[in-house]
Amino acid sequence: DRDVTGVQTCALPICGGGDWYAPRLMLLNALETFGPVPLVDAADLDPHAPVLPVLSAGTPSALVETFHGERESSLLRALVEQALPRPCVAVLPVQPGPVNALVPLVAAAQLGLPCLDADIMLRCFPAIEMTVFTLAGIPPSPLFAVDVRGSSVMLAAAEDATVSALLRSCMPHMGLVALTSTYRVTAGDCARLTSGSGLTRCMRIGRALRGSPGTPDGLAEFGAVTLFTGVVAELLHRTTGGFPRGVLTIEDEADPARVMRIDFQNENLVATEDGIVAVTVPDLINLVDAD
Repeated sequence: DRDVTGVQTCALPICGGGDWYAPRLMLLNALETFGPVPLVDAADLDPHAPVLPVLSAGTPSALVETFHGERESSLLRALVEQALPRPCVAVLPVQPGPVNALVPLVAAAQLGLPCLDADIMLRCFPAIEMTVFTLAGIPPSPLFAVDVRGSSVMLAAAEDATVSALLRSCMPHMGLVALTSTYRVTAGDCARLTSGSGLTRCMRIGRALRGSPGTPDGLAEFGAVTLFTGVVAELLHRTTGGFPRGVLTIEDEADPARVMRIDFQNENLVATEDGIVAVTVPDLINLVDAD
């Protein structure tokens, strides 16, 4: 079944990318209103046909109060297609985080388009230019952003690394939430460069977690290893330079002397047990709630 008809199995471990509560409600409403979203492989589409990359930009916590409506996706598509030789044939997810794995599905339902089962970040990077497209020499600009009030902006950066900084400067004026599209790419570009089965892999992870409640044992098929089990004892969190940074401390329930410390900036960067580094990026360091 390659249609997204519900979100009971769309879950991700916690490793950055925001909380999926609001996007889940958005997707439930979109599926009920507009019907299921077909998931398609880029290789099955016309290689010259443009696709519409979709990303929710801004502060995930603000999304609970100012979530995307129905008109942003139509306006975003119209802005993007003004510079294209033909209409977009599918929506492309940009980031496979809890928010941005679901928002592209919402946009696809609203626009009546299929969604590519793809992934161009492979994790929850905090900057738009951190993708395989940039590595392949495809620039992230021009970037288009639309907010809930209908305001829009087009950003063109001379350097790839400047795109995210320009977008961040717009966010306070857009309510800290905007629906964005970046990279002008075709289905052929996606077939050549992206990692397939991005969304279906998220759903497989969700099913695995629900099949082994209270433990992450079901994630072994994805190469996951359980490093530590315990209770959160302390969280130090601050936001500086537009990025969330901090330290999380977990104590072993049976032996409180055993402690794991996780340092994070946007995502979990380093896990240290009793002063010895256990794992670092580029491995994905996930926290799975026992509930």
